[in-house]
Amino acid sequence: MKYIFLDESGDLGFSQRSSKYFIVSLFSCGVREEIEIRRIVKKIRRKILKKKLKNTPEIKWNNSSDKIRFKVLNEVANKSVEIFTVVIEKSKVYDYLRGKKHKLYNYLCNIIINECSLNDGRVGC
Repeated sequence: MKYIFLDESGDLGFSQRSSKYFIVSLFSCGVREEIEIRRIVKKIRRKILKKKLKNTPEIKWNNSSDKIRFKVLNEVANKSVEIFTVVIEKSKVYDYLRGKKHKLYNYLCNIIINECSLNDGRVGC
């Protein structure tokens, strides 16, 4: 079985104040690696995060210090994982898709999921 985690960054708005890019990333790993990854996050929470952040539901990358980012990346780099990312420059999105954000989002997720190698077809989230 594989575990996949999918997340996005940016927004699908197209106004002047919207983000320039929209990014969808997928993180894939086996059962053993998923347990090890959770331990990495738990250890970082316990040893590095300030007291008020220890019980937050997730570690926000953009709000994290470089120390936390490097620690996570160094620990994950030693694991057997796959990371896939799709980046779109929103100024190049066709006009007819700008009004159909759900279709654009689904299309990008479909692209990234199709690239992920799911050997036995079983996925946990």
